[in-house]
Amino acid sequence: MKVFETRVCHSGKAIKLIVTEWMDTLAIVINAKAYMLYDKGKFISLCCIKDLGSIQELGVVITKKAYRGRGYMANLLNYVLKDSGPLYLICLAPLGKYYKRFGFKKISKPPWQLSIRAEPYNFFARLFNWDKIIYMKRN
Repeated sequence: MKVFETRVCHSGKAIKLIVTEWMDTLAIVINAKAYMLYDKGKFISLCCIKDLGSIQELGVVITKKAYRGRGYMANLLNYVLKDSGPLYLICLAPLGKYYKRFGFKKISKPPWQLSIRAEPYNFFARLFNWDKIIYMKRN
């Protein structure tokens, strides 16, 4: 396995995966730093670090459907997080347990850069009984 570091806008494969999986397109807009995991020459997983001014957010954490459940994302996150500073993330509540494995802890008062994006979704989640978005931080 090999990890390539680039910017989202410098990789058509990253943009295509973000768009086809309906992920957070903010990573494209701000040209986030992208970490792309390849195995035997095949693009497998992607995650991004978005610079949001005073904070950084881990986002667009995705593995191609054909490769899920094989530990690729865990390998990629371990690589990305080994030298990172404080990071925030927003995720659906059921995923919180997964991110705890990597040192993320649930927080109740998120920075505005996160809440401004997640709270509109949570409004509808309460109305329609969807999974809510939670906020997490890793120091």
